[in-house]
Formats: sequence, C-alpha cells, structure tokens
Amino acid sequence: MDKYSLYGITLETLVVMFGFFLVFGCLAVYGFIYMRKVRKQ
Repeated sequence: MDKYSLYGITLETLVVMFGFFLVFGCLAVYGFIYMRKVRKQ
C-alpha cells in the first residue's frame, strides 16, 4: 500500500481530478460572468 493512496485512489489520480475540476470551475465562472455582461447590454 502506498502511503499516499486513499481508498485505492492514487495521488496522481487526485491531482488529475483536482486539475480537471479547477479548469472546469474557471470555465464555469468565466461563462457566468460573460452571460451577465451580455444580458446587461
């Protein structure tokens, strides 16, 4: 057992998932702000 593994999930998998959610969150926030700017016009 690797000391970094959590319930069979490796550290690399956690890093990839964190990076994916981080990018997805940034796109969601950017899209939300863009929609608000378009609606104001």
